[in-house]
Amino acid sequence: MYQVLLVDDDLLVRMFLKNAVCWEDYGFSIAGDARDGIEALELCAQLQPDLILTDISMPGMDGVEMIRQLRSSGYHGVITVLSCHDDFELVKSAMKWGADDYLVKNDLSDSSLGELLEKIRVLVDEKHAKAEQKNVMQSLVQKGIRSAQRELLEGILSDTLKGETLAAHLQQAGLKGKYRRTEIVLAQVIGADADQSRILFEICARRLEHEAVELLHLSDCILVILFDLTDVPSIRQTMDWLNRLQNIVENLSEQYLSMPTALASSLVCEGDTALTDALRQAYQTLQMGFYGAGRWQYGQDGEMSAVCPPEAEQFVHQLPELMKNPEIALLQRQFEMALSAVCEHRVMPGVLLQWLRRCDHAAGVMRAESEYSSLRQFSQYASCVNAYRERHEQLQQICIPTQTGPAIRQAAVYIQEHFSEQIGLGHAARHVGLTPPYLSTLFKQEMGVGFSEYLLSLRLNWVCEHLISTTQTIKQISQEAGFVNYQYFCKMFKKHLGVSPAVYRKNHCGR
Repeated sequence: MYQVLLVDDDLLVRMFLKNAVCWEDYGFSIAGDARDGIEALELCAQLQPDLILTDISMPGMDGVEMIRQLRSSGYHGVITVLSCHDDFELVKSAMKWGADDYLVKNDLSDSSLGELLEKIRVLVDEKHAKAEQKNVMQSLVQKGIRSAQRELLEGILSDTLKGETLAAHLQQAGLKGKYRRTEIVLAQVIGADADQSRILFEICARRLEHEAVELLHLSDCILVILFDLTDVPSIRQTMDWLNRLQNIVENLSEQYLSMPTALASSLVCEGDTALTDALRQAYQTLQMGFYGAGRWQYGQDGEMSAVCPPEAEQFVHQLPELMKNPEIALLQRQFEMALSAVCEHRVMPGVLLQWLRRCDHAAGVMRAESEYSSLRQFSQYASCVNAYRERHEQLQQICIPTQTGPAIRQAAVYIQEHFSEQIGLGHAARHVGLTPPYLSTLFKQEMGVGFSEYLLSLRLNWVCEHLISTTQTIKQISQEAGFVNYQYFCKMFKKHLGVSPAVYRKNHCGR
């Protein structure tokens, strides 16, 4: 349904236009009405009508001036003017400035208005189709430019673009600056996903469209602000300019996303390699944003560490024993101390990721690659301890307490060695020379769990490990663990692990 704006200083004319025909029958809906050109411009900005039906002679701002301003501002909808017989010169002016058609007021009737709407509907359809086609073409062109710009930036960082090749890619990316003296700022919104970042970047582009800078996308989440300072000799002017634009980006991020921003700037680089040097400096400095929001300049805010601190390395070595220790709080404290030391030393993100992989191996924890790749901020690492807590709980369910007596320790070892077989309380009781009732009572007292619960924990723990480390079917794994009834196995697995075996496997290894 196309939206219509009626503009006429005569209330009776506006009422007649509204009620003369059923607009919906012709595919139109009255969105609003205005008394003069000034009010119409305000409503047009709000309503974005597809059709404007307007008088020419009006007080304040007449129809001709309104049409001129609408077309100058980029309005592409259909404009039909209403005129009197003695308004021919005004009609000519209205058509000159962009009116599409006119209708003499004295000829207005129910039938003539209906015929007019049928005619206008065809014109609106055509204009609407052309506008959509233009938007699609502009979108494709913009995507092509952005793709070329991203290819340019990635080529510079990978050292594959130099000399004439670099110059050609600059042209393809639509960059016409000299770049003999350059500074670059990279902006990344902390905690934002790709869609949120794109929204902010579009807002920044509109806000900075009159600034003498280029805005490029290094990735969905990293915005490049490129300063061509070749013809800007004043260092003071450069610093003020840089600071003002960084303030704008920070304020827009806070205003529209309520998120902080990491901003990394290069030094002012000069010469044939100015663009390359500036981008690499800014990109290296942006790693500082891994630890939170702020502003950093290359070479002036310290360096990141390429090695983990002793506290973090010690945690890796202690982790196997921490997993066996019944005190889960100790594991939590040691992990937090390790991360605190990492933050203090500003360990490089890639080095920290490798440290986590080593920790996972020491703890017997398997994570999906997607989980590793999603760790883009230091704050996300705090939740990584949850996998160790889960693994710790599994191990504690099957470990044998140090105070356990010889008979129960012997029974527990027997269960660990034969859990995949169809054993029961009677088998274990005969093995240790106790009656089943007595073994059941004593086992619960010394192990803290009942015989059946302990056997189930062993089997489920074995299943979890093999779901991650093998490609066997879930049913095969359950059978090898000692589960005879597959439906019972699935029920117990979800009860104790919180998810189905299939979801558990997908979450931990992505298959």
